[in-house]
Amino acid sequence: EACDGLDRARKKMKDKGADLIVFNSLRTLGGDISDAQVLENSGRVHRFDASDKWTTANRILDICRSRLTGKDPESKKK
Repeated sequence: EACDGLDRARKKMKDKGADLIVFNSLRTLGGDISDAQVLENSGRVHRFDASDKWTTANRILDICRSRLTGKDPESKKK
Protein backbone atom coordinates (compact mmCIF):
# COMPACT_ATOMS: atom_id res chain seq x y z
CA GLU A 1 0.00 0.00 0.00
CA ALA A 2 2.71 2.50 0.96
CA CYS A 3 4.74 1.65 -2.14
CA ASP A 4 1.66 2.17 -4.28
CA GLY A 5 1.01 5.49 -2.56
CA LEU A 6 4.58 6.66 -3.10
CA ASP A 7 4.34 5.79 -6.79
CA ARG A 8 1.08 7.76 -7.06
CA ALA A 9 2.67 10.69 -5.22
CA ARG A 10 5.65 10.70 -7.60
CA LYS A 11 3.32 10.60 -10.61
CA LYS A 12 1.17 13.41 -9.21
CA MET A 13 4.27 15.54 -8.54
CA LYS A 14 5.49 15.00 -12.09
CA ASP A 15 2.05 15.58 -13.67
CA LYS A 16 1.64 18.86 -11.79
CA GLY A 17 5.23 19.99 -12.33
CA ALA A 18 5.71 20.36 -8.58
CA ASP A 19 9.09 20.66 -6.86
CA LEU A 20 8.01 18.41 -4.01
CA ILE A 21 5.04 16.55 -2.60
CA VAL A 22 4.14 15.28 0.86
CA PHE A 23 3.02 11.68 1.18
CA ASN A 24 1.18 10.83 4.37
CA SER A 25 0.43 7.21 5.24
CA LEU A 26 -3.26 6.31 5.30
CA ARG A 27 -2.85 4.69 8.70
CA THR A 28 -2.11 8.06 10.32
CA LEU A 29 -4.78 10.18 8.61
CA GLY A 30 -7.16 11.67 11.13
CA GLY A 31 -4.86 10.89 14.04
CA ASP A 32 -2.54 12.95 16.20
CA ILE A 33 0.63 11.36 14.80
CA SER A 34 2.02 11.63 11.27
CA ASP A 35 4.62 9.58 9.46
CA ALA A 36 4.88 11.70 6.34
CA GLN A 37 7.53 11.55 3.66
CA VAL A 38 8.53 14.46 1.46
CA LEU A 39 9.50 13.55 -2.10
CA GLU A 40 11.56 16.03 -4.09
CA ASN A 41 11.58 16.17 -7.88
CA SER A 42 15.33 15.50 -7.68
CA GLY A 43 14.53 12.02 -6.32
CA ARG A 44 15.52 12.81 -2.73
CA VAL A 45 13.15 11.44 -0.10
CA HIS A 46 12.86 12.85 3.42
CA ARG A 47 11.43 10.24 5.79
CA PHE A 48 10.25 11.34 9.19
CA ASP A 49 9.86 9.17 12.25
CA ALA A 50 6.31 9.13 13.56
CA SER A 51 5.80 12.45 15.33
CA ASP A 52 3.07 14.91 16.20
CA LYS A 53 1.66 16.88 13.30
CA TRP A 54 3.13 20.18 14.55
CA THR A 55 6.65 18.73 14.39
CA THR A 56 5.99 17.21 10.98
CA ALA A 57 4.68 20.53 9.66
CA ASN A 58 7.80 22.33 10.89
CA ARG A 59 10.04 19.76 9.21
CA ILE A 60 8.16 20.24 5.95
CA LEU A 61 8.60 24.01 6.27
CA ASP A 62 12.34 23.47 6.88
CA ILE A 63 12.55 21.54 3.61
CA CYS A 64 10.65 24.28 1.74
CA ARG A 65 12.93 26.92 3.27
CA SER A 66 16.01 24.96 2.24
CA ARG A 67 14.75 24.80 -1.35
CA LEU A 68 14.52 28.59 -1.34
CA THR A 69 17.83 29.29 0.39
CA GLY A 70 19.93 26.38 -0.85
CA LYS A 71 20.77 25.32 2.71
CA ASP A 72 20.29 21.65 3.64
CA PRO A 73 17.79 21.31 6.54
CA GLU A 74 19.74 18.29 7.84
CA SER A 75 22.84 20.44 8.43
CA LYS A 76 21.14 22.63 11.05
CA LYS A 77 20.60 19.72 13.45
CA LYS A 78 23.38 20.54 15.89
